[in-house]
Amino acid sequence: MRELIIDRSSESVFGDVMLLEKLAYSLRKRGLGVQESLRLAYVALLILLVVLTALPWTYLLAFSTRSLAKFHVQLVLRSLVYFAVIFLLVSVLAVVEWFASRALKARELGVSEAWLWSIIRELEEVTGAGKLRVRLVEEDAPRAFLLLDDVVVSKGLIRALSAEEIKAVLAHELGHRYLAPLRALRGVLTFAVFFNASTILALSLDTNAYYGSLSLPVFSASTVLCFITILSLSRIEEHLVDIYSVKVTKSTALASALSKLERGLAINPPRSLVKPLLMMKGISYPPIKTRIDVIAEFHRELSTENKSNS
Repeated sequence: MRELIIDRSSESVFGDVMLLEKLAYSLRKRGLGVQESLRLAYVALLILLVVLTALPWTYLLAFSTRSLAKFHVQLVLRSLVYFAVIFLLVSVLAVVEWFASRALKARELGVSEAWLWSIIRELEEVTGAGKLRVRLVEEDAPRAFLLLDDVVVSKGLIRALSAEEIKAVLAHELGHRYLAPLRALRGVLTFAVFFNASTILALSLDTNAYYGSLSLPVFSASTVLCFITILSLSRIEEHLVDIYSVKVTKSTALASALSKLERGLAINPPRSLVKPLLMMKGISYPPIKTRIDVIAEFHRELSTENKSNS
């Protein structure tokens, strides 16, 4: 794992975040805090994603002539067909994951979990996020996730974590709901990138070999960079959700919870079919050590700010 030093005495909290290392270093060197650095980096990567998505079409139109107009129409139509196929495959995976989650048979909290209600009520009051519905699954894998608008926690998580750590995990899941507009924007841009990927297929099968050979490298390079940027955005979102939990709980309990969950998941992996394939490999999630470093640094900044204001 490559790490970036943002001061001489400690490791960078932004190590191993794709396409973000130099940007985060530059922002932190200019005196910005963790939250400000992550937010600005997120905006910068969103702009980069828009530019990369539009770049191949700009290139295509730059060489457009009246004689190529018919080719452009045919290319878009073929791309739409391939996009529909890709969309169908992704939808099938999403449906499989949804049914797998529903098959866990999440239930409402029972008498033995009544102590959780005080934590839930406190989070509702602190965050102002409205009614928080928490459901429980009888599963040994310690995990928590959003299922539609419900927070689902496993029995293994309840056994593995303290009350303060459970509160931090629930606040983390609420953070995903808080960032829903950003995730929706990233989702729209992701669809646009998938359309560009569909165009790569269309160009690869194009009968106009000369024209396709000019456009294909541009579309291919742009799409690869787009997917890397999307993964970078996903990682930053996870950091933003982590620091949301720190702001709500005013503690680093999430850091110790992540350490316990990492060990627990290594012993008892979740019974899910799609999402953990990415999650367990850390592709779209920052390394646990990096997340813990971010949490610790942000908590120090928050504590210093509170002391200066008191």
